[in-house]
Amino acid sequence: MSNDDFNPDRDWGFDVNLSDVQAPTQLGNVTVPEGYYRASITDMYKAQNKPNRVVIKLKMLDDFAGVTRTDGMNRPKNSEDNVRYYWRALAESAGYTPAQLDKGEINLGPKAFIGKTVHFHFKPKAGEGTYENISYFAESVWNQHKASFTPKAVSGSAMGGSPSSSVLGGDTTSPADVLKTLGVSL
Repeated sequence: MSNDDFNPDRDWGFDVNLSDVQAPTQLGNVTVPEGYYRASITDMYKAQNKPNRVVIKLKMLDDFAGVTRTDGMNRPKNSEDNVRYYWRALAESAGYTPAQLDKGEINLGPKAFIGKTVHFHFKPKAGEGTYENISYFAESVWNQHKASFTPKAVSGSAMGGSPSSSVLGGDTTSPADVLKTLGVSL
């Protein structure tokens, strides 16, 4: 060690704007393994660079409580657009009944979804240049799929990074414990 290590200069500072910066330990950066999850929709808005696309912000519940995920769907262009099937799945997942959805033309917007709990299957990115995949289900269908789902062991730590013991099937550290270790409060 040099002598500079024994005489550290603690008289330092700098000006910086951190208002649009998110710390890498924020809950959106947690690696979530494939599985069936519930989340609360916290926000929905049109994407700035794709005005026909709706961004959906999800705050996970249960095992990964507080972890955030982002999804998105295009708005239907017309009455024949197949994206309507995905909006139907989201609406059913959020608790809307077939009777409510089969009334003919309905208005869907943020007020119809924000604060609602949704049920979905999550599949993480398959690699660089790929996206997470979120498929929404009505709660009863989600329960059936979840009951027959067998999780696969996932290599790597719960926060990403270098391989270690598996997140499932070996590592007994809960996601909440990992977040507490990083100083993230729920």
